[in-house]
Amino acid sequence: MRTTRRQLEILVGLGEDLHFSRAANRLDIAQPTLSKELRRFEKQLTFSLFTRGPNGTRLTPQGERLLPHAQEALGAIVEFERQARAEAEPETGAQIRIAVSPSVANRLAPAI
Repeated sequence: MRTTRRQLEILVGLGEDLHFSRAANRLDIAQPTLSKELRRFEKQLTFSLFTRGPNGTRLTPQGERLLPHAQEALGAIVEFERQARAEAEPETGAQIRIAVSPSVANRLAPAI
């Protein structure tokens, strides 16, 4: 079984908010899309992560056990992406100073 980043985001978003509309807003998706993707994820897992009822949305025992792992995994992905962006960007503010005599500078300046 492969779990996607989006599935982790759904588990974490809904697991922390316990409210479909707020979680959908947080994830920047429509609430019906959130419900559909959650059903697909739960089908893939072969168990429910949440119960839905008149008392609201609640994590199942399985959902409670998996939520901290999803939070940790998602945090690691976010940190990886942050670090990768930092590695890809050139360092800013770095200066290189070269000291040479004026005669050498006149010959090298056009080449630099």
